[in-house]
Amino acid sequence: MKALIVDDEVHSSEITEMLVAENCPDILQIDRTNKPDEAVTMLKNMGYDILFLDIEMPGMNGFELLKKVDSPLPSVIFTTAYDQFALEAFRAHAIDYLVKPIVVEDLITAVQKAIRSRKSEKEQHLVELLQSTLGAPQLQKLAIGSMGGIDWVPYSKVIRCTSDSNYTTVVTEDGQHILSKTLKQVEEQLPDSIFMRVHASHVVNLNHINSYRRGAGGTLVMSNKENIPVSRQHKSELLRKMGA
Repeated sequence: MKALIVDDEVHSSEITEMLVAENCPDILQIDRTNKPDEAVTMLKNMGYDILFLDIEMPGMNGFELLKKVDSPLPSVIFTTAYDQFALEAFRAHAIDYLVKPIVVEDLITAVQKAIRSRKSEKEQHLVELLQSTLGAPQLQKLAIGSMGGIDWVPYSKVIRCTSDSNYTTVVTEDGQHILSKTLKQVEEQLPDSIFMRVHASHVVNLNHINSYRRGAGGTLVMSNKENIPVSRQHKSELLRKMGA
């Protein structure tokens, strides 16, 4: 794996490089720069897997830097002397947030999370290639990338799909899975004869609806006893599809 360290303080970036080199054997190449504008160019051209990014830098802070780089971004681990930016960092979909001086155990944990994230993205790309070749609707199954490979889950076992920013939680009869796809991308893989978006954040399997509770938009009680909100704009279409 390839990593880039971006920190305007030379000494700080040298320490981070040393810690990564000594404790993270999966990272085979480590580059660093003390210039945010140079980092933007490197990120666009070099194909890094992990980005160790300082936040407070002159001319361009870490959040501004990320906005200048087209997707897909590497897995971002913020490294900063301040802890007040943590919430904003996770809103920027950071893998982790390390406060300087960096604790080795926290660094190892963050890098392992980043590695798992990269593997998941690569497996999901393989899923998409297989789906385009095999045709998911003909299979009547949803392909889900996992750490061990790919699982094909029958549509009939999928209870709901819920948005979590750029990720989607798929709840099945056997458990739940996190996909590195938006809810819209997952919804496009599902047959609309069985699945319906009932809320901005929820797509449900109509066959797993046990009951409907009245309200502003209403609430669905699913086969696994979960309650799923229904938005006003989807209420009429839902009840029509359910024959109510």
